[in-house]
Amino acid sequence: MDTERIAPAMMMRLQRQPSPRRKPGSRSLTLFWIPAFAGMTILLFRPPALFGQSPLFGHCIVIDAGHGTMNFDGIKINEGRVVKGLPPEHKLTLEIAARLKDLLEKEGAKVFMTRTPSNYWRQAYNAVEDNKERAIFSNLVGAEAFLSLHCDWDTRRWVRGVATYYNKKNSRRLGAILQRSLVKTLNAHDRQAGFDSFTVLESAEGPGVLIETGFLSHRSESKRLADPAYQKKMAAALTEGLKRYFAATQVASTHH
Repeated sequence: MDTERIAPAMMMRLQRQPSPRRKPGSRSLTLFWIPAFAGMTILLFRPPALFGQSPLFGHCIVIDAGHGTMNFDGIKINEGRVVKGLPPEHKLTLEIAARLKDLLEKEGAKVFMTRTPSNYWRQAYNAVEDNKERAIFSNLVGAEAFLSLHCDWDTRRWVRGVATYYNKKNSRRLGAILQRSLVKTLNAHDRQAGFDSFTVLESAEGPGVLIETGFLSHRSESKRLADPAYQKKMAAALTEGLKRYFAATQVASTHH
């Protein structure tokens, strides 16, 4: 039936009904019903995005603010880079992650964080174990996208830019889209999206990427990373990238 030709009077009586529970990674559909002529009922199925909802609506995303780990004796074992005169890496990644969480939730996404301002320090026996547990957590909550945020470092102080890494085929498109969005929005030097192995990604079952947000070893870039306005801009870039990713994923699923 051509739903676009339904009489306007009938469309005015459109009422929304709860959609069935959606499994992680599946295409979300919304059920509507229209009381029609002679008691006949017409059922329509449409993707939520077509009714004004964000492509992020209902999707589960895990944000990992890199580093920030102590052992069970209270000794810091994974605090990341510490640069004199700037917040440490573990603080910067959490600030960006918190800003990103706020934006994603406004779009209707279901967001989990591996660290939060109220639960700042993670605990583990060692950094490798801790990184694997972050990915395992994303599996347990059914993450459809796992983003691990970090700051980069290089002994060559002129090196700068953003990079996105993935280690599985199912993460390649996510990495490419996020990298393009970061470079375009931040006007940052493009260090490309590419394959690499990181322990924080090894155990992730769903699409997952590690994002190097910039170089703490670069004088001006390190200052930008600590700037709240720049952090907000980065969070907006990642949000737009995720919207494009899930919109593309929904379109691709309709062709299968």
